[in-house]
Amino acid sequence: MQHEQIGRRRSGRPVYNTVNTVIYVYEAHGLTMRIHVPKGFTHDFASIPRPFNYLLPPNGPWARAAVIHDRLCATGCPRHLADAIFLHVMEQDCVKMRYVFYYVVRIHWILIGWWWKRYFRR
Repeated sequence: MQHEQIGRRRSGRPVYNTVNTVIYVYEAHGLTMRIHVPKGFTHDFASIPRPFNYLLPPNGPWARAAVIHDRLCATGCPRHLADAIFLHVMEQDCVKMRYVFYYVVRIHWILIGWWWKRYFRR
């Protein structure tokens, strides 16, 4: 999966576009999904807080899983399914810290999702 930097967000985090199209097939529990990440899809790899970027760079071994997760979230995939696929891709890529990433993503969404629904979706 190749990427090109296209700029920065207001927070200073770099933003990238995919250079080529990526197709990922997820098969688990009798479910088969074909995930299409188009050429030119904008993403920021893993959204890791800056103080930890030295130890955990956003484009580390979890980069492919992060891009696929960003795509699923952008297309309206249910969050619990997007997170499960995120974990599955990291398992395939042999990411050693996959459960740490998975639980951080889940806890973050549970906290932010609750806050967002409570205060902004009335």
